[in-house]
Amino acid sequence: MVDFHTHILPGIDDGSTCGQISVRMLKMLEEQGVRKVLLTPHFYAYAYDAENFDEKRSSALKELLGELKKEPVGIDLYLGCEVLYFEELWRVEKLKNFCISGTDYILLELPFSAWSDSLVSNVEKIINKGLIPIIAHFERYIKYKGNLEKIYEMMDMGVLLQMNCKFLNKFLTRRRALRFIKKGMVLALGTDCHNLENRCPDYDRAIAYLKKKLTPDDYEKFSFRSNRLLKNAQKIYSSN
Repeated sequence: MVDFHTHILPGIDDGSTCGQISVRMLKMLEEQGVRKVLLTPHFYAYAYDAENFDEKRSSALKELLGELKKEPVGIDLYLGCEVLYFEELWRVEKLKNFCISGTDYILLELPFSAWSDSLVSNVEKIINKGLIPIIAHFERYIKYKGNLEKIYEMMDMGVLLQMNCKFLNKFLTRRRALRFIKKGMVLALGTDCHNLENRCPDYDRAIAYLKKKLTPDDYEKFSFRSNRLLKNAQKIYSSN
């Protein structure tokens, strides 16, 4: 199982504050059956330039890997980030650096508002640069008028969707979440975990619900799609 969206890297954003907490979060995911984790710290263009962010991310990764030498986990780790959209994002010269290492996939956080046609156009410009956007926690945007239709439009252009486990875990939203998955719209689940308290890993509940509601074949197909996204990705830590 793959956790495609986490804030486990220590001291880089509003997620884990230190390497020890990061390891505890990874151990919690391991206990929940997760075997692949994508590390996706926030990238805000207004807070960092690309070079400074890369330095800070490398430093956070070094701290985490140091802790994992003392306390190994049975999880493969991959490096990426969650890039906050802005209108000129497609103009960023080294946008490829923000992709999941070894791939052309870039995880995008879009505005929490009704989207304009220009947003769709700008996302298409990112695609035209040879990258494949994955919309982070797409379910958070669909309450805004017109956004679901624009999501369908962007999917036709090749955009992929990541769903947070919380959408499957909440009683009031889980049926709608399941419908999206049955339609084949969702390529990956993420815990979007930030800490060990109010935003801790919650993958096991989501998977238990899916296994209950999907046929074994449909569940295997969903799991296969998630793993396929990381087929060519570069591991930064291996459980082997």
